[in-house]
Amino acid sequence: MSPVESGIAGIILLLILFFLRMPIAFAMALSGMIGFSYIVSWSTGASLLARDFFGQFYSYSLSAITMFVLMGSFAFIAGIGDRLYKAAYKMVGDLRGG
Repeated sequence: MSPVESGIAGIILLLILFFLRMPIAFAMALSGMIGFSYIVSWSTGASLLARDFFGQFYSYSLSAITMFVLMGSFAFIAGIGDRLYKAAYKMVGDLRGG
């Protein structure tokens, strides 16, 4: 099978997975891994999938977003936001527009 035919088969597989209500990310990963593995080799495709999967967990932006949400949860539980609002109201509450 030529690369063009395998690409068309991959798109058909992707559409079938969409109609089976598989999440888009998993359907695209599965069809892409199968197509890449078919064209190159199965061991290379499996190693590429594992490397990309774990590479996403080591990205800085993903850890920064997670830590931002965690810090927001800590601030909410501690009541920091309410105390900051009350302090700002005491400072500028008497001013017009405060």
